[in-house]
Amino acid sequence: MSGALAGFALVFVITTWTMSAFGVLGLATARPWLQRLGPMAERRAAGAVAIVPIVLGVLAVAALLLQSMTGVDHCQVHGHHAHLCVAHGAQWIDRTWVVVTLAGVAATMLARMVIVAASFVRGARSIRVLHRLSRDAGTVRLVESERAFCFVARPGIYVSSRVWSSLSEGERAALVAHEAAHVRQGDLRKRAVLEALLVFAAPLVGDRVRSAWLQASERLCDAHAAAVTGEPETVASAMVSMCRLHTARPAPSFGFTPTADELAGRVHAVLADGPLGERAAIVFARIVVISCIVLAIVGVLAAEPIHHAFETLLG
Repeated sequence: MSGALAGFALVFVITTWTMSAFGVLGLATARPWLQRLGPMAERRAAGAVAIVPIVLGVLAVAALLLQSMTGVDHCQVHGHHAHLCVAHGAQWIDRTWVVVTLAGVAATMLARMVIVAASFVRGARSIRVLHRLSRDAGTVRLVESERAFCFVARPGIYVSSRVWSSLSEGERAALVAHEAAHVRQGDLRKRAVLEALLVFAAPLVGDRVRSAWLQASERLCDAHAAAVTGEPETVASAMVSMCRLHTARPAPSFGFTPTADELAGRVHAVLADGPLGERAAIVFARIVVISCIVLAIVGVLAAEPIHHAFETLLG
């Protein structure tokens, strides 16, 4: 049975990593178009690149298991390769390249889990310390510090006294509106889910998907801040001021401050007052869901040729 599980695990990894690699290439190619549609559409697309490959990997394994348990047993006829079969799949565990591949993948995923968990633990520890040092200033938790930082994390918006005293009243309102949008959208929870999904992504894919999702999320909150304050110019001014202060934030929280590379794009986006992409995001989500359902049906109907194709390819 362990040999058979090795074969199915190999199918899951190959399907998931291949699809995630194609997905991130598609995301990069379509990014200018997605940015024109709006940040909601872009971050929905980035989220799809994180989750759809896993769904397809599960569907591929499910189709093979279905064929193995309910289809015609052709293992005795095709004896020239290892079989993706519950009853006759012992050969996979005897193949060195399969064991090495699965061990490497498992080590990679474990390392990612440790890094993500350590990041969240360090962030939570820093936030607990800051919470004890902070005081309630109405809309924010104010921390007396000469360091420049501003971020949103449970249970509030944390701002250093240096940042708070350096901003005008309008810029403060823009900062608070931006961070409040993260809270209202549940971005902290969504970020945690995204990080968990990216554990399964192909190498080099996770950083690109995460970057696209985060940048789209920040532009979306910029747009919300501009709508709440009615002053997109002030939101842009606040971003410039925060960038000049070299404001930092602990990972994996959200912060208003753009990097130097992001600043021009975010300022342009908030001043352009483009669409948020709500409609496009809904349509995109429906297309993704329908496509996965169709592929699941195809997997059931074409389980035999899919089963034989994988065995021929890998066995």
